[in-house]
Amino acid sequence: MELIAEEQIDLRHPDGTITQIHFRIHKPQPHPEGKGDWGCVVEARGLWDDPIEIFGEGSFQALMLAISYMRKMTTYEVERGNVLLWSDGTDRDLSSLFATN
Repeated sequence: MELIAEEQIDLRHPDGTITQIHFRIHKPQPHPEGKGDWGCVVEARGLWDDPIEIFGEGSFQALMLAISYMRKMTTYEVERGNVLLWSDGTDRDLSSLFATN
């Protein structure tokens, strides 16, 4: 797997504890069984333990779906009362990490 992007942030929980989150996106690859689908592996150490492979009909769709999945999972954490932080400890808006409408 070839890494194409990564970002590390801190997440402050409502009880004040801090969790480091390490996002990693790997280059989309054709499905290993040649079924026509492409997979894009994403990681978010600190939010979930194991890499997750998201599939699409092509490399672009697989990448977009993978980023969308990461955004939705991070949005869920914010909705639960967790706060994203910059490296200096100040609050970070979700739109600074993911494009939002």
